[in-house]
Amino acid sequence: KTRMMAVNTPIEMRYTSMLNAFRSIMATEGIRSLWRGMPMVFTCAGPAHGAYFASYEAAKKHTGARLGRDNPIGHMIAGGGASLVHDAVMTPVDAVKQRMQKFKSSYKSSWHCSKSMLKEEGVR
Repeated sequence: KTRMMAVNTPIEMRYTSMLNAFRSIMATEGIRSLWRGMPMVFTCAGPAHGAYFASYEAAKKHTGARLGRDNPIGHMIAGGGASLVHDAVMTPVDAVKQRMQKFKSSYKSSWHCSKSMLKEEGVR
């Protein structure tokens, strides 16, 4: 999916379908290339979801004290805030994963990719 979404794709990387991409990547790069960048996702998904639920409960408790226990507006505010917390953790992780999965990625590991991104682009 990451490679099919790329804008400027080299001619050797143009795929006709997901199945064609899967077969081509498996034949030229091996099965491990399909999972590049995933260890970082697996490592960060648990804490990100934990932060989501913790922030949701904290916001629900705070808004419940002001708006009433089961107020739909309070749930909406809590859910929106929790999504922001979750996405603040997972968006950089997903960026690393996508860069690792790019065609002919030069990164050796998720850690190498993270350090390079931080050094070259900084925090935005």
